[in-house]
Amino acid sequence: LTEEEITVMLGETELRYGIDYIVSYKNNTAAGTATAIVTGLGQYGYTGSEEAEFTIKVTEPAEPELTGISVKEPCKVNYTEGENLDPTGLVLELSYDDGTTDTVTYSDETAAKFTFNPALDTALTADMKVVTVKYAGMTTTFDIRVNAAPVTITDVKLEAAPAKLEYTEGETLDPEGLMLHVYYSDKTEGSIGYNAETAEWFAFTPALGTALTTADKEVTVTYQNHTVTFGITVNEKATDPEDPDTEDPDPEDPDQPAPEDPDQPGQQKPGGTDGGSSGSGQTGSGDKAVQTGDTTNAAAWAAAAILAGAAVVIAGRKRKSER
Repeated sequence: LTEEEITVMLGETELRYGIDYIVSYKNNTAAGTATAIVTGLGQYGYTGSEEAEFTIKVTEPAEPELTGISVKEPCKVNYTEGENLDPTGLVLELSYDDGTTDTVTYSDETAAKFTFNPALDTALTADMKVVTVKYAGMTTTFDIRVNAAPVTITDVKLEAAPAKLEYTEGETLDPEGLMLHVYYSDKTEGSIGYNAETAEWFAFTPALGTALTTADKEVTVTYQNHTVTFGITVNEKATDPEDPDTEDPDPEDPDQPAPEDPDQPGQQKPGGTDGGSSGSGQTGSGDKAVQTGDTTNAAAWAAAAILAGAAVVIAGRKRKSER
């Protein structure tokens, strides 16, 4: 309550503040009931005083009204296709009608007050260049850059196995004719074949150049970190009876059996008669008997055996030299 708001009347005459009276107050420094005291100045005959109570109310100042928002500190602005918008670190400046400003930062606590377009769960594409932010009924924008995602291989399947799938022990893998079907991240697909120009992109298990064995039944192909398999058959290598590596028995080898000589004593001669002496020391025809201990006949038999053995050795060496 001010002096201008106080009116003092004497009858029908309105007294003048500062000329006819003055005003003082009691208990007027806080909310509640206060007292105004009017005292006459006396120069015009106005004397004495009067009191009047009034109520003091505390009124809260009006909230300033938000008039606009703008981006003060941006969040992440560079993306790759397929990523989602990340508003972490975004700071908005708030402007009010009383000329004041404030800031708000996107966080878990304030997230519910923000909305974005494109939405936070939307996969970004290369044609998205501007993000719209809405906060407390106000909107602002900021620019982003979305780069095209690199095309990658997502899957590989066997389109055609190599022409040769059956081998003999010792042969090496021949991948000629191998064809793979390749699937890409951009939803396209194509074929790739093994040849001289693409060979460095392929790896094989068993490796190329490795002698195959009968235990090898499956081949694994690795292409750009993706694998496929195909089956093969490896047959045992046949033994060749005319293989030059197969040698004739050596008659001088003590581990080899000695050749048979039909003229040796005790050997059965053609015709079925025994070449040795009989138990009686006589022939069945009554011819003169030959003594069992006759050294002349024994020497003859030994000589015949030596000549026969030498003939076998010479014949064996001749066959080897002819080969």
